[in-house]
Amino acid sequence: MVTNLSFDLSVYDIFGILAAGATARIVNDEDRLDPQKQFDIMLREGITFWDTAPQSLQQLTPFFKNDSNDSQYNSLRLVFLSGDWIPLTLPGTVTSNFPSAVVVGLGGATEATIWSNYFIIGEIKPEWKSIPYGKPVQNADIMYWMIISGIAGSGNRVTCTLGVNVLPLVI
Repeated sequence: MVTNLSFDLSVYDIFGILAAGATARIVNDEDRLDPQKQFDIMLREGITFWDTAPQSLQQLTPFFKNDSNDSQYNSLRLVFLSGDWIPLTLPGTVTSNFPSAVVVGLGGATEATIWSNYFIIGEIKPEWKSIPYGKPVQNADIMYWMIISGIAGSGNRVTCTLGVNVLPLVI
C-alpha cells in the first residue's frame, strides 16, 4: 500500500484487500517518497494489485524496463487508478511492461463512496483527450448533469459526449 492512510483510497487498500483474502503490503514513510524503492518492492515481492492516484504510479514508470520479458513483470495483474486525471500514455506504459496487468480507471464523488464509476482501459483511441469517465459500479446509478450557462432551458434531455441522456441544468 503506497497511499497514505489519511487518503480516502486507503479504505479499499486495507479492507478491500483483506476481504478478498489478500495480503496488504504497506510501505513505510521513507519508501513512500522513493519511487525506485517502490518499484523494487513491486518486482521483488511479486505485487499483484496496485491502487493509487495516477501520479503515484507515473513516477515509477522511468524504472519500467521490461525489454526481455522478465518473469518478474508477470505478477502485477490489476491496476486501479483514481483520484485524478489519468495521462493517456500511462495505461499503455503499464500494460506494455506488465503484460498480465489490466488497468482500470475509477472515479466519482468520494463523499458518498470510494468510487462510483469505473472504466477498464484497453486501447486508447486517437481522438481521446482523456480516459472516458466510465460506467456506474454495480448497484450504483450515476446521474449526469450538463451545466449550460446563459441558455434558457426547456427541460429537454440532451445527449452528452458519454452517449447517455442527461437533463440540462441551466444556470
